[in-house]
Amino acid sequence: MAARTLALTDLETRLAQPGGAALRDSLLQQAAELEARLHARLAAGLSRDEYAPYRAAAEAARAAQEVLRQYLPGAATDTG
Repeated sequence: MAARTLALTDLETRLAQPGGAALRDSLLQQAAELEARLHARLAAGLSRDEYAPYRAAAEAARAAQEVLRQYLPGAATDTG
């Protein structure tokens, strides 16, 4: 039986289409810029109430970059 691509999200579908590598690169850049802005705010000093959400957002931006770096179009297949 032929292998089918299994896309779990709209983003995975878009990344698997032609131009997906350029989209991935663009998203990586956006996430890196967001992380840098958040770290700059953290370094500038925030109130106690602001610190945790900014820290969590910075960690999420870093995690997004890690996921995008590992994504290889066409790697997720369902052989069933």
